[in-house]
Amino acid sequence: MKKIKSIFAIILIFAMLFTLGACDNGVTTSDGGKTSVKEPDDNAQTFTIAVAAYYEDEFSWNQDTEYGEAIRQMITEIEGEENIRIKIDYYSPTEFTSIAQTSITNGDTGFADLMIHQLFSFGPLAAQDLLMDLSGLESLEVNSDRWNSVITNIASVKGGIYGVGSNGLMGYAGMSCLYNRDMIKTLGLTDPAELVRKGEWTWDKFREYSLKAVKDMNNDGKFDANDRLGSTSQAYDGLVPVWLAAGVPMIKKDADGRLVYNMLDKSAVTALQKFKTTFTVNDGMFYPGDMDGITQQNFFLDGNCLFLLGGYTSDSEDSGKFEIGIIPYPKYNKESDYISAQYHNTNIITIPAISETSELAAKVLKKMADKSKDFQSLQIQDGSANFVDRDLYIEMMNDYIVPTFSLDYANLMLNINEQISIGTMRAVAMPIFTDTTYSLYTEGNAAGIQALIDEMFN
Repeated sequence: MKKIKSIFAIILIFAMLFTLGACDNGVTTSDGGKTSVKEPDDNAQTFTIAVAAYYEDEFSWNQDTEYGEAIRQMITEIEGEENIRIKIDYYSPTEFTSIAQTSITNGDTGFADLMIHQLFSFGPLAAQDLLMDLSGLESLEVNSDRWNSVITNIASVKGGIYGVGSNGLMGYAGMSCLYNRDMIKTLGLTDPAELVRKGEWTWDKFREYSLKAVKDMNNDGKFDANDRLGSTSQAYDGLVPVWLAAGVPMIKKDADGRLVYNMLDKSAVTALQKFKTTFTVNDGMFYPGDMDGITQQNFFLDGNCLFLLGGYTSDSEDSGKFEIGIIPYPKYNKESDYISAQYHNTNIITIPAISETSELAAKVLKKMADKSKDFQSLQIQDGSANFVDRDLYIEMMNDYIVPTFSLDYANLMLNINEQISIGTMRAVAMPIFTDTTYSLYTEGNAAGIQALIDEMFN
């Protein structure tokens, strides 16, 4: 969820500021120590970080939370240690790709020393050789455990490693499922969190629970927005990761390191067939809402369905009508593991290929990762403030959602070419609420998609 409201965190920050004013000139550093922070001098150079964020004031670094305060303190420390002034420029994610492409192509070295942006921007920038191969920066130690291995793997294309991710800086976690705890009690169902702990939270159980919630409120014999339905999603971003929880990649890397379209593989076909029989519309199990995320999240927040796949954005507010719980996405079956897949909005950290400050960028980035290595716990604690049962939120995040974070190579390409989107994302979702079959999207586009992948990355 984008908007975090934590009165507890604000109180702590206020108390800390009061302590600073009442005592001495020392400050609490990002690692919890107390020392004087050196300030950059008049000769300090500007170090620019370009950030693609949907809402600048809601970017996690800017929030009035323990995590946000820790990040800002860390930046202040690094500025003094490296004698730099860090400037953060914000861009709309929908515009960032073209701005970065133009700036880097035209040799504008002042555009950014570091870039933080979504995977859907990483794909086209990497395909056009506009990002620096970070494996060539020995001081960055890209294969060390300070970097999230899922991000490093997804950024390993074209024989190099073109991006990294730090859990403390970015707070990586997979998609989660929200549910109406009051409705669970009304229906007399076991709380799904118990099923999660027992390893029994599966696609089949998700469907069973969703159907138990369905009720034809106006007795017209059909199920639509006027009724109480089973589940909905945050558009494609919330729905498609359920299919990815089957553990079958849309695009995979083969033994030779080539990216290969995988939707015709037998395991993918089997998972697509089961997905279509799990998510159904005519019986009220799933509410498509024209796959409009705002419509769908409001439908859940108004108490009209049991589950919301994916979080809700700041475009909507929790009505407070019922208690919301959080659990991981259901796993494919009892024998499989929980997989909390994430989608193409996941952030990645990169350096422009034309950078003249790559060694400094590597030094700054490495310091940021090291100083923030324990910050994800702050993010989770802050996030729990949105829930009545904070302990449940912390447990589900720490034990099931964060550790099972996963990505698919398709995340890099969905916004590059419509054919790739049709053969992956739409192949999964469209057969649920239309009369089409998945083969219409996969078989007819497979050759074209593979040709595009070969051209861009192989």
